[in-house]
Amino acid sequence: MRTADREAAERPVAVSGSLTAALVVAGLEKGWFMIPSSGSVWARAAALRYGDGVRDGSIAVVPPGAEPGFAFTWWAPPQRFVIPNGEARLNKNLRRLLRNNNWHSTINQVFGTVLLECRQDREPRWITDEYVEIAGELHRQGWAYSVELWDGDELIAGLFGFAIGRMVSVESLFHRRTDASKICMVDGARRSSEAGALLCDLQRPIEHGRQVGARSVPADLLYATLGDRAPLILPGDRRPMTWLLCPDPSAGQ
Repeated sequence: MRTADREAAERPVAVSGSLTAALVVAGLEKGWFMIPSSGSVWARAAALRYGDGVRDGSIAVVPPGAEPGFAFTWWAPPQRFVIPNGEARLNKNLRRLLRNNNWHSTINQVFGTVLLECRQDREPRWITDEYVEIAGELHRQGWAYSVELWDGDELIAGLFGFAIGRMVSVESLFHRRTDASKICMVDGARRSSEAGALLCDLQRPIEHGRQVGARSVPADLLYATLGDRAPLILPGDRRPMTWLLCPDPSAGQ
């Protein structure tokens, strides 16, 4: 990675002291993703690390004209870790897992539960109470979605993210069964492809993502998917997970 790209990956493009639904949507429209500080200690650490950039203007304050604050940092690294349209995959172990279990998936049935499960027993707890409130508002507006994976009536995995233009993001996920969250990622990526998404943004490399087809691409490829500036609505029908064993019709497009 070039020095300039490395520096860009290690510095936020903006900071903010508070959060609103409108501010999140504005960030999504730019292709930014947001990381909340998990408490005052982390916010003070961000102020020490990025304060010089805010003072010299190389790191923006959002919304413009607001008092500088470091409760939230906004990022736009030169590389993004994504699952491109048609590239979500199941390895042999995941395919066997689906054949041996009678699981099914839903969309947006228990968004609030998924959100709280994603922050359960996580330290540092970056999904703060404020974040939960704003994410719930964005869900009601159509910008935030959840994928739920069920074994009968038991919720065994889930993820939540945002959807805009022709892109969906994965913000966080959880599982109660081994590899179940990977199944959620593939299900969400395949459903978003049906809705017209060109990629599923995981933001930064995670091994779970790599195992289901995610790879790093230039961020410009992500920015090109944001043209519609409107919520993307995923198909919301209940599906047996064996549907993922069928060939993906979007593959190779």
